[in-house]
Amino acid sequence: YSTVRGIFATPRNISKEFLSNDDLLNYQIDQYARSLVGFKVVTTRSYIFDTKPAREIVYEYETQGKLVYHTIERYIFSSDRVYQISGGYVVTQPQSESLVRKMMDSFRLL
Repeated sequence: YSTVRGIFATPRNISKEFLSNDDLLNYQIDQYARSLVGFKVVTTRSYIFDTKPAREIVYEYETQGKLVYHTIERYIFSSDRVYQISGGYVVTQPQSESLVRKMMDSFRLL
């Protein structure tokens, strides 16, 4: 089971107007740590997405059915807006990671 979604125009309460890029990422990590069972950060990175600065975190969590998921969260910072792209896959299906990343890489800001 894999999913990919994009959120364009994040809620105002987490926009750059109120939080720095690093604070936003730390806030999101804190929220996941408080609400997900078995949460742990797998990797983080900074990179350029379509000429815009971006951050990515990959985290792991466990569902009630004992399935372990990896979720990839990308935050793209564009002037006063933050855009989010998210994708996930079951850890026991590692071949899904490349498909999820390929779909996430196909998103573009217009």
